[in-house]
Amino acid sequence: MNNLISHPPHPRRAVPANLPPGAFFIFLKVVGFFYFCFFIASCPLFSGVEQSSLRERIEELKAKSSAHSRYVSEVLSDLDFSGDSLPQPRNQAYPLNKQPPSDHTEDFSLVQESVNADQISESQNSADRNELDDEFDYNSSMSKESSYVSYSNLYHKDKDLRANGIYVGPLLGLSFPSDSSVILSSQSNFKYKADSGYFLGFRIGNDFGSTRIEADYNFLNYDISDSSSAGDVSTHNLMGRFILEKGLGRRLDLRAGLGMGLAVVEKNLDGETFQGNGFAYDFLLGFSIRIMENWSLVSDYRYFITAAHKNYDRVQSHLFELSSNFDL
Repeated sequence: MNNLISHPPHPRRAVPANLPPGAFFIFLKVVGFFYFCFFIASCPLFSGVEQSSLRERIEELKAKSSAHSRYVSEVLSDLDFSGDSLPQPRNQAYPLNKQPPSDHTEDFSLVQESVNADQISESQNSADRNELDDEFDYNSSMSKESSYVSYSNLYHKDKDLRANGIYVGPLLGLSFPSDSSVILSSQSNFKYKADSGYFLGFRIGNDFGSTRIEADYNFLNYDISDSSSAGDVSTHNLMGRFILEKGLGRRLDLRAGLGMGLAVVEKNLDGETFQGNGFAYDFLLGFSIRIMENWSLVSDYRYFITAAHKNYDRVQSHLFELSSNFDL
């Protein structure tokens, strides 16, 4: 027993060992007393406020909250979200379908008067708002129409496929030359027969709408022969050309033109070479088809002829040309 009394107090004891017996219960009584006093002070019966008045205030708050919720629900249900204009509420009187309790009619009438006052203020401003709405609808329709026109211009409008300006392109075709002759040293003509041949080249030009001015280089070659020998004719031609065009629809154009330039001619026959250069010109008839906005195919017939030279007679040929023009 003595050993037990001599032990030090446990460190986790809630009440110190030196406190008198029953101190913990006294502490609880003090806390309970203060709590009881606080409850009495806050009780409506002793604070001068009747419970009925508190209930009326609670009911009033509930009525106001309910009326506000119904008003917001009605406004949201009347909004127009068609997307053509900003949502606008319809001017309709707000009905209060649910009536308050009979013993609180006077308090609820305040809510009714507040809502009616808001409706009166809303109706007074309705004329101005309607004018603003009409102006907004007009501006919205104009904006929508402008957007539609812009979109149509980009994607749906039939654009003019013809682009005036500079163009370039290759050309090639078949040649059907006429028979001709070369002039020998004895000043005698030595006739030959011409076979079909080919030509190819490159052109650059400028399109002014109904007229074109272009320049091209082309190389013409075909074979020739006589009774005892064979050879060929080749010409290097630098031509300038003026063309008139007549449009038939959006894609088809008829063409007619006149070209003039310089031809460097070389004829090889029976082991001899006859060279010279001189004036050349051609006549053109054809048509062009616009494939894309910056690309067209051209088919032409040209009659090509050069001036005669002291070493050879003139070169004449029917040319059937196929070319492609790319607008820059």
